[in-house]
Amino acid sequence: MYFSCISAAIPHIKSGRLTLLGITLPQRSPLYPDTPTLAESIPGFVMGCDTGFFATAGTPRSILDRLHAEVMKAVAQPRMKDLLVANSAEAAPYTRAQFKDHVASDVRTWGEVVRAAGLKVD
Repeated sequence: MYFSCISAAIPHIKSGRLTLLGITLPQRSPLYPDTPTLAESIPGFVMGCDTGFFATAGTPRSILDRLHAEVMKAVAQPRMKDLLVANSAEAAPYTRAQFKDHVASDVRTWGEVVRAAGLKVD
């Protein structure tokens, strides 16, 4: 069994090396509409694959604001939208504060999973 961002798995699915069993997003993928979401069998199960831009602490706010604005413009371009759709992805136009909260929430959630499972890093 293998959990992966779907964009990384697509070439392996297309080649026949992997069989797609389920989608971990809240809704079915438009690329694989016949593949159920895991939430259809396990209510509430959602595990997205987020990509974001990060900067070192202390980066001036003006630079962060400009980078955010430029990334938001880029993901709104038709060519980028097409690329995202081809990889069963979509842009999430978070504000900087919303993305920070989202990442913090994921860290808390997955931290709880790691602690509950007793996992340790060697």
